Amino acid sequence: MIYRLLFFISFCILHSLAHSQDAPSWKVILNKKVILTGKGEEDSVKNKIQVKKSDLSNNNIFKLDYSNGNDKTMKGWVRTLALIDTTSTIVMQQDSITLLQFYNKDMMKILWSRRRLNIYTWTRPLDTGMAAAIRIRRFHLCTIELID
Repeated sequence: MIYRLLFFISFCILHSLAHSQDAPSWKVILNKKVILTGKGEEDSVKNKIQVKKSDLSNNNIFKLDYSNGNDKTMKGWVRTLALIDTTSTIVMQQDSITLLQFYNKDMMKILWSRRRLNIYTWTRPLDTGMAAAIRIRRFHLCTIELID
């Protein structure tokens, strides 16, 4: 009986520890409205935003707010958010951030010539020796497409 009780308690503790690490999540805000939310999965079809020129013609702000869930495991690592066009050219990259924001007019300038951008994130270790030894994978957050 006591073994069953100990087994049940240890199972509950391990189960709660396993689920305490939240999956990464992000939300895209345009003109003070949340237009996309994502949680832990890469889906290039579902995480696609179509933006009209009129949506970007005001003085509001375009934001992407990224949350890593449990940040305790990220000590010694740097988070990068980047805008990358369809030819895999980095248009803009910012390190050590979780919030990417632009004025709508600046976003319009970027999208005007490219029509479609992908937003990716990745982490890399601060230790250059470790960074050279591992493969860093980009994580697709969303695709932004300018429509007429």
